[in-house]
Amino acid sequence: YMKYPEANDTVLDSPGYWDQHPGARSLFKRYITMHRQLLASNSPRVVRVSPMGQLCNRLMAISTGFVLALLTQRALLTEGTGFYAPMAALFENPGFAWTSDKGQRSGGSRTITNPISGTWRDTEPLLCGDYNTAYPEPSLMLRTNQYMVPYMYHNPHYHEDLAELFGADVFHPLTRMLFRPIAELRQARDQYVAKHFAGHYVIGLQIRTGHDFTDNFMNEKDFKMYGDCGLQAVPPEQQQNVRYFIATDTQKGRDAAARVFGDRVLFYKDFMVSNNPKGVQQALTDILLLAAAQDRVHTAWSSY
Repeated sequence: YMKYPEANDTVLDSPGYWDQHPGARSLFKRYITMHRQLLASNSPRVVRVSPMGQLCNRLMAISTGFVLALLTQRALLTEGTGFYAPMAALFENPGFAWTSDKGQRSGGSRTITNPISGTWRDTEPLLCGDYNTAYPEPSLMLRTNQYMVPYMYHNPHYHEDLAELFGADVFHPLTRMLFRPIAELRQARDQYVAKHFAGHYVIGLQIRTGHDFTDNFMNEKDFKMYGDCGLQAVPPEQQQNVRYFIATDTQKGRDAAARVFGDRVLFYKDFMVSNNPKGVQQALTDILLLAAAQDRVHTAWSSY
């Protein structure tokens, strides 16, 4: 990537976090330049991500595609519509055009997707192979809801470079670079935090209760277990000052949380199913508010 000059980027150029990650900052700025040059060419090499699932699964798939694009020097492209909300209603672009149709017919293509009958066809090449040899086609289609970056991180062809750039944490700088919530959602988060979190020790509880995740609705005993788990990390002097921010996927779940936590419970706005743009925006705001809590307890095997 040294042959590509570093692009100017308002997020990557900002002080603070990226000052502590100079290698990742430089790589991402050079990638932006390369991406723009690739899309300006007639037949760009691309990784096109077609995510499966909903919001968080979508983000994991795009993160996987981005690392694959970094390692093979391709342009990352992703579907800009679908999933009940267009990308532009949720995120600013990450310094490059990631919803372009360019490269859709750029010669041969190859699809990497979820297991067929439980068999991962691409496990061995992703974990062990040289990607330029394993995936020589100009266009790669990634159709998944999985986060496959650990395969890439532990691949002996790439591990040393990735470990030098990111240490043991690839996910944090990767997603901080890619997923930049639009100003409207950042402002909503900041206003809610200032009004409801200030002066309290906030535990974020992400609790899945919908029929698409569990056949058995978790009862109030289960909700109390989440709360008790969160309390384990609270300093003794803050025990009486705790508030519980609840992100859950049903109104029934909110009702149960309200009965268990009483006047210590916090919700963002009225419940809305995330099958429309406003609902998905509200779900993303829930995630941003979970991140703003001092501690969090998440549902195992779940995103949101």
